[in-house]
Amino acid sequence: MVEHPESMQVNISQSPLHTSGLVNNLVRDYLSADDFLKGLFTHKPHESSVLDWIDARKDFPHEKRLLLKNTLASQYKKCGLYSDEIERRIALLEQSNTYTICTGQQVGLLLGPMYTTLKILSAVSLCNELTKRHPDKNFVPIFWMAGEDHDLSEIQSAFVGSKSYTWETNQTGPCGRMKTAGIRELIRSIPELQYRPELLKMLYDAYEQENLAEATLHLCNALFGSMGLLVINPDDAELKKSFAPIMLHDITEQNSFRESRKAISHLEKRYKIQLNGRPVNFFYQSNRNRERIEATADGFTTESGSQKWTVEELEKAIRANPDAFSPNAMMRPLYQEFLLPNLAYFGGAAELAYWLELKPVFDFYNIPYPAVLLRNSAFALDAVNMHRCKNAGLVAFDLIRPLAELEQALVLREMPHDILLREEYELLDKIRALLATKSDSIGSGMPEAAQAFTKRTENELVRLQKKFLREAKRNESNGLKQLRLARAEVYPGEVFQERRENIFGFLMKAPGLTFLTTLAEKQAPFGNTLNYVMLDV
Repeated sequence: MVEHPESMQVNISQSPLHTSGLVNNLVRDYLSADDFLKGLFTHKPHESSVLDWIDARKDFPHEKRLLLKNTLASQYKKCGLYSDEIERRIALLEQSNTYTICTGQQVGLLLGPMYTTLKILSAVSLCNELTKRHPDKNFVPIFWMAGEDHDLSEIQSAFVGSKSYTWETNQTGPCGRMKTAGIRELIRSIPELQYRPELLKMLYDAYEQENLAEATLHLCNALFGSMGLLVINPDDAELKKSFAPIMLHDITEQNSFRESRKAISHLEKRYKIQLNGRPVNFFYQSNRNRERIEATADGFTTESGSQKWTVEELEKAIRANPDAFSPNAMMRPLYQEFLLPNLAYFGGAAELAYWLELKPVFDFYNIPYPAVLLRNSAFALDAVNMHRCKNAGLVAFDLIRPLAELEQALVLREMPHDILLREEYELLDKIRALLATKSDSIGSGMPEAAQAFTKRTENELVRLQKKFLREAKRNESNGLKQLRLARAEVYPGEVFQERRENIFGFLMKAPGLTFLTTLAEKQAPFGNTLNYVMLDV
């Protein structure tokens, strides 16, 4: 039985993200301006630096603005979405006082996990805030579709209502170019959508588009178009043509590999490296294939050997067919910032980690390095799981902590006796002191024997304490049951909710687009905020 959502309400509480335990040490150090990271970024990710962001982009070339405007107009027209409002918004990009705030993601089925939505809302929120502060300028949120990625397994499933739906297709090559055949039938199999015809129509309209990139543009426009979002597909011949000189230089001279090593060699002294680039950071692609380009003794080849070039042949190939050359994750940020009058990029913790490897590459090509911001994060609980959380004596934000830690705290609170054996440890300390006094008076190796005895006893107490805790957890008190059920909602399948659950699973729990609009209103403009969304009856 699917509950009708007409009476559901959405409320939101917030907490700092960098202190939540959900981000790694590198990101925490970056946000706190650790001196170790000095020189690996240009602008601080704070509101106090906005004027510096703008100043760095004030000379963005007009010809690039015109290219961006014309490309976006063409892409929206192809999807049948070009309207007076879209035309007005795109036209702003030609003006010298217009800047973008960008985020991006692969073209996942139904937009993929909810963090894609949170990225977009972070960009929208910052544009709204900057518009208020700087009314003489225009700020446009941009979603950069990473449709050239070719790993189908990463984008072909969506978790809706805690159930996984997988698009079965044997297509290969860049995912954004894949035909959408079969997706509408998959959408029809999601039972909860039958009670929400407006959401069902939204998805049908999107996935009747020719390919996955156009479907994603259509769906993003339906959800976020009214918020001012523009979507760009960078897998475009004209855009690649403008980037062709850098592509040629980087493939033949391996500049990005050499320059990024400067940052990586410093970062690896303290952190795990997120992304190790290759000597050649580009792929060669067609509609059905995407292969790494590798250097050889006399030129370059694709990894299968299907294409081979001398330097001169490569230059001709890039000039004749630029959209066949595709940047990898290391070069994609450079391509993005080359094309956009961009001030800031919103990413997750992993993205921030590899962006910090790239400033030497930006410097080499004389492309401004943007402010890199940690996107906002979120998890949602319905009324049932909110009640379970309270029954376990917790507040919602407690649920992001490790389960073992929560279980131990609950068991200790519920047990009538001290199973941490604090009294026993105090008694052992007294015995240790008495034995030390007596063994010292005897000598002849007795102090060492006394120390060994008390150490063995201490180890046994530690083992006994662990057994007490383990057995107490097995008793399955009502509080423990409530805790585990509520936390399973926040970590379904032991994956943080926003990294698994799809936005449509949440949209179906409240009327209209209430969930989305409320979440949009509550975003922290400069990111780094964890939102707890309460779905209450």
